[in-house]
Amino acid sequence: MRECNELIQGAVGSRGTVDPRALRDVAIVRYDALHEMSGQLSFSLALLNAVGDGVVLSSINGRAETRTYAKSVRACKGVQELSPEEAQAVHSARLGTGLSMIAATA
Repeated sequence: MRECNELIQGAVGSRGTVDPRALRDVAIVRYDALHEMSGQLSFSLALLNAVGDGVVLSSINGRAETRTYAKSVRACKGVQELSPEEAQAVHSARLGTGLSMIAATA
């Protein structure tokens, strides 16, 4: 309760601290997931906090349908197996290099 009250009053922020749970590392990797589509319309987006926990959202776009996946990330590793593009998004997010990355086509 005290911590919530301090956050509301701005006491935590005024001491120059950052909540380690806050999102800080972001990267997006665009790619052609399916041979029927071009233009890098598929993507994987990594959203991580200071300790490398977060989520990777992937959208696989085809002519007839789009599939969207969300995978949890703990300490920069996927809780479920990550695709190469998802792993690249996590890596780029941690390096701070990834708001416009485009993966090579397969």
